[in-house]
Amino acid sequence: MRMLSSVIAFGLLLQSVPQTLGAEQTVYVLEGGTAVLELQTGPDPDLHTVAWHVNGTRRLVTWLPMFHYVDVSEQYAGRVEVDNETFVTFSLRLRAVQRNDSGVYTGGTYRDPDTLARYRLFVLVEETFTDSAFTLSIESGVVICNHSNPVSWRDTTVQMDQKCWTGATSPPADVCLFLLIPVSLKALLLTAALITMGVYICASVGGSVTLATPHTLQWYEKVLLRMSWDFNRTQNILTYQNTESASTQVSHAYEGRVGFDAISGSLTLTQLRKNDTGIYTLKIYSLFGSRGMTEWTTTLLVFESVATPSIVVASSPPSDADSCAVTVKCHSNDLSLTSTCNTSACSETDITYSNHNLKLSVINGYITCNHSNPSKPATIYKLDMAESSVDAEFLDCAEAVSLKNQLKPTIETFPGYNKFAKSCVQNHATPGCTGLKMYTSEEMYKGKKLYAAFNEDTRTGREAYTARTYRWYSLYYQVTRAVQYLKSMQPGCKTTYRGTGVQFDKNVQGKEIRLGSFTSSSLKPSVAKGFGSESCFEIQTCHGALISQYSVFKNEDEVLIPPYEVFKVSAVHTGGSKPDFQCKTVYVLESVGTRSYLNCHLLSPKPKTVNHKSFWPKP
Repeated sequence: MRMLSSVIAFGLLLQSVPQTLGAEQTVYVLEGGTAVLELQTGPDPDLHTVAWHVNGTRRLVTWLPMFHYVDVSEQYAGRVEVDNETFVTFSLRLRAVQRNDSGVYTGGTYRDPDTLARYRLFVLVEETFTDSAFTLSIESGVVICNHSNPVSWRDTTVQMDQKCWTGATSPPADVCLFLLIPVSLKALLLTAALITMGVYICASVGGSVTLATPHTLQWYEKVLLRMSWDFNRTQNILTYQNTESASTQVSHAYEGRVGFDAISGSLTLTQLRKNDTGIYTLKIYSLFGSRGMTEWTTTLLVFESVATPSIVVASSPPSDADSCAVTVKCHSNDLSLTSTCNTSACSETDITYSNHNLKLSVINGYITCNHSNPSKPATIYKLDMAESSVDAEFLDCAEAVSLKNQLKPTIETFPGYNKFAKSCVQNHATPGCTGLKMYTSEEMYKGKKLYAAFNEDTRTGREAYTARTYRWYSLYYQVTRAVQYLKSMQPGCKTTYRGTGVQFDKNVQGKEIRLGSFTSSSLKPSVAKGFGSESCFEIQTCHGALISQYSVFKNEDEVLIPPYEVFKVSAVHTGGSKPDFQCKTVYVLESVGTRSYLNCHLLSPKPKTVNHKSFWPKP
């Protein structure tokens, strides 16, 4: 059964995280793909011969580092790629893998052929990853209907009372009771690090993933020139230059969606889409020119999360006093499953498989319909007053805060300061112009877009701010003052739109919330939906300002909303029910004023909470 094979494969996977060099590692590769087996010994002049073998006998490739010579077995000619010039990693790349390529691969020296690396390679058929599975089962009295695919699972359960009808004309109310219980999305607890499978990583649409290199890059540090990440070997994602002013250039197609760690070489992708599925290659260039280039490749598989299944229960009269049999139907999307269940088991003879990962089972008195795949569930983000965020409004103390010189580290320490400051001086621009231009730019800061790193720290930075360890005092002050000045020149409130690819708590209608950081929105719904349609916001803001003239993307009609503005959630539209703004969920927010716990905290050791009602007329 294909489903059972898939489960066994992932069970092996969780136990295959390498611990030491030479320990056996498990690698899973789709049929037709490329297996990458890393040796990563580093430069070693004492290595005279390095070779890879299959199942302890069949030789694939042999290196003779002393003579810069490499020999590939005739049987694998055309399918083995080797770095026959650098003799640094001695890694094996086996292309167009076939089912009979499964086996144990060892890498080592002539005398000790398996001392440097040992891999157990499994070649999987594609449906192992792509099929949606639908199963019906029972364990300990709970019927489980399970629907799954390789990145998530969902299930639905029905509870069965252990008492049964004993022959009366109608069963008592507490006999053969079935209670339909929707079960929240479960996870296989597979993180990116655990599901690497050698060269494969699974992730969910709308989520994020980090493509981390399996070995340290520290020995490259002194000879590193640059690193680059590519998609499907043709499209550049980013390039990192290891110069004194280390810089990272991100391709326009990935702006706002990637993060890069220059120390480890790892790449983080956010707001994942199905077309992000493909091969990702990290190229590392050293001072040794063409002979000093190393590659590391991984394949990312992005899946839609499965739908929650439903259960229909039809009770059947028992044939005898000891039975309590019911017919259970489990549905999810185009999958369906039917079984006859009692208090301890579901009859497999009645199960009709539409596919393999929808499961109906009985556990502890519950019939459970489970729809699954191997990724963690989508994170549900809270919408609340964001009380852990930095929210200083500087109301009645802006000039005093500036004169007190409390704004360290100064904005001059951030990338791009000189060019933005010069532009603002030449154009006699508004207060805070330099900070606002930096915020809206594509400048990088420690491997992330500057605005992303700034907002990330701002969402959770209240404690750091009060402890004088917040690293963005000057930038926060300048962006705040710029937004406030521009707002003073733009009377009235505005209706703006924001699109995201993540999920938020839907039980918030009537509540007051803050957005927790400087939040970008647009006057155009079409622009907002370009950033995601999972959760969208229609926002009436009375403290946000139109900043198009300072933004790199002037045609987006960007309105920047400060973290201290308070909104009431007046409506939550689900299922695309808002025709003028088609998203899965649309939150309608109305401005009700501001709240600043850290208003003038930089002048006083004690935070001062300020409530300020909006005075702009609402449209």
